[in-house]
Amino acid sequence: MSVDDDCNLYSIKRDALPEQVISAIKEAAKKPLAIKTKDPSFLLSQQNLPPTLAADIMHQFNYFLSVLEQEGLEFDLKVQTHFKDSCKLFHGDNVFARMIVTYCGPTTEVVEEDNLNRDQLGTDWESFEEYNCRVLKDRNKIINLELTWAHVLFGEKSGKLPQIHRAPDIEGTGQVRLTAIGTIY
Repeated sequence: MSVDDDCNLYSIKRDALPEQVISAIKEAAKKPLAIKTKDPSFLLSQQNLPPTLAADIMHQFNYFLSVLEQEGLEFDLKVQTHFKDSCKLFHGDNVFARMIVTYCGPTTEVVEEDNLNRDQLGTDWESFEEYNCRVLKDRNKIINLELTWAHVLFGEKSGKLPQIHRAPDIEGTGQVRLTAIGTIY
C-alpha cells in the first residue's frame, strides 16, 4: 500500500477467521453498538463488545495506522451495528484514508473509475436512486467489498481521486451490518 501511487483502494486479504471470532461477531451483531474512540485499546473495556472481536478490530486498525504512517494527522475508530440504511449516496470521503471492515451483513459497495460519472457527484438530486443512477454508468458493475477483509479507501485529502463508495441498502430486509471504520483525517 502506497500513498505515492494512483490507486485509491487497497484490500487486505484475510485467512479464515477463528471460530471464537466468528462466534463473537454473531453475538455482537445482535445488539446496538456505537463506539467511537481515539484509543483502540478502549475497545477491550466495552462490556457489549466480546474481547476476541475487540482484539481483532484493534489488530486491523493498528495495522492500518502503521502502514500509512501519517504522523500529525488525527484519527479515530468506530464500531457500529447498522439496522437501518446509512450512507445511501455514492460519495468520496473528505479524509486522508478510511479503513472499512464489515464483519457481518452486506458489504460496502464501490465503483471503479470506468463505471463512474464523476461530474455527477455532489449534484442536486430528487431521490437517492435517481442520484445514484446518474453517478453510475452501469449499476450491474457495482463491486461489493469482501466480508471481514480490511479495505483502505483513500479520500480527498490524500491527493488522489477519492474512492467512490456507499453502504448497501438493508432497511426492511432484516439484515444487520457490523462494521469497524477507522479514519485518518
